[in-house]
Amino acid sequence: MLQLAPAIEDVPGELMGQTLLVVQEALLNAAKHSGGTRIEATLDSGPDAVMVQVADNGKGFPFTGSFGLADLAALDSGPLTLRERVTELRGDLQIRSGPSGSTVRITLPLRRPKPAHDGHIAPAR
Repeated sequence: MLQLAPAIEDVPGELMGQTLLVVQEALLNAAKHSGGTRIEATLDSGPDAVMVQVADNGKGFPFTGSFGLADLAALDSGPLTLRERVTELRGDLQIRSGPSGSTVRITLPLRRPKPAHDGHIAPAR
């Protein structure tokens, strides 16, 4: 099941494309490795970030508990491609895993466009 919040329409195109790649990777990992019978994905956005959640009822990861991006990198554990993509997008990744399934939560910041200039007027020459 995939749930999309109406606010997702406001996400800039480039970030939406990257977000969909993250969702695809998380779904493929769950389908390929979890051994579960159900996968649920939610995609939402707020004023500052896009949020992705993918949960399954499979066997979980080889670790039990909740781990953040830094923990997973230090342990060299969790889905490498997903970790790399989230890091590249300056996002956050949280994985909760146990014998009855896992939940992957990803938060990606909305990129604000930079101003065309810094407000200073260059001196005349």
